[in-house]
Amino acid sequence: MKIAIVGAGIGGLTAAALLCEQGHEVKVFEKNSTITEVGAGIGIGGNVIDKLGKHDLAKGIKNIGQVINVMEILDDKDNVLS
Repeated sequence: MKIAIVGAGIGGLTAAALLCEQGHEVKVFEKNSTITEVGAGIGIGGNVIDKLGKHDLAKGIKNIGQVINVMEILDDKDNVLS
């Protein structure tokens, strides 16, 4: 199957890699001419780690990741939103 993915962020590239593994023909479209590091963290829930384990991706994430027990979401003035 031919599949188009819009956006070469972490989600788009991960989806592309998994779909290619399954034998699909994938094309990723990105509006920027280069892919750059954003410097942001990625939160991955336990249920997602379980699914990634089925694709041999969880071990690498567990090796370099950190468990977060508490998280606050702040606005642009550092007020706690949740």
